[in-house]
Amino acid sequence: MDIDKGVSMADLRVQINEWLEEVDELVIGEAPIESLKTLRDSGRRLENSVSYARRVLQTRLDIATDLHAAGAESIVSVVTPHSNPAPLAERHVEVEIPEDDMVSAEAYLRLLVGGDRTHSLDLLDDSQLASYQARLQEGERTISGLRRQLHQRLDSLGSELVRRYQQHSVSGA
Repeated sequence: MDIDKGVSMADLRVQINEWLEEVDELVIGEAPIESLKTLRDSGRRLENSVSYARRVLQTRLDIATDLHAAGAESIVSVVTPHSNPAPLAERHVEVEIPEDDMVSAEAYLRLLVGGDRTHSLDLLDDSQLASYQARLQEGERTISGLRRQLHQRLDSLGSELVRRYQQHSVSGA
């Protein structure tokens, strides 16, 4: 399976499901090693996109949850972490992910929870803020579930590759 660059996250969600089905239908112990490597590599890229989306979503959830305690200055420092860092910004992590994958992940977040409201949270009343937080929490559960599924399949592929390399090493010695 080849992951297309620049696809929308809705398409990426379809690709994730197709990848999961392809791995589930595969008889891992009988598949050619090149097929295992290709599946592993495409799965890693999918997982990177999902993990990036999860980190963005968790940051938004942190901001929405700590809105009253954090204040506008702390929120700005989380959104723009290179400014004067505040305690809330300590979770900032640099990630290396292709720009196309970032765009896809952000498109999925918009599809999943709507637009990013962190810039205007102070304009929301309590019920609107609670609704936004609930959407973020549900989105985080959805993304975490996808990530778990990807990790399970990647672990299976990785274990089989290790087994094959060890078997080849032992039989070739």
